[in-house]
Amino acid sequence: GECIFWEFCGREDFLASYHHALTPQVPAVHLITVSLREPLTVQVQQARFWLRFIMDRIPPKNI
Repeated sequence: GECIFWEFCGREDFLASYHHALTPQVPAVHLITVSLREPLTVQVQQARFWLRFIMDRIPPKNI
């Protein structure tokens, strides 16, 4: 099969282009990573942001 990797780096100025990869029509695995150099509270905040971002664009029935 075909495998394509997209790395978005999490920068806010790229947020407008993320919708091209976040689509319920194409099966995908989304991996969220955070920097372990950041305090735990920042890591959790960043992970929650991206989880919400993904869930807002892909209906729960497709997760």
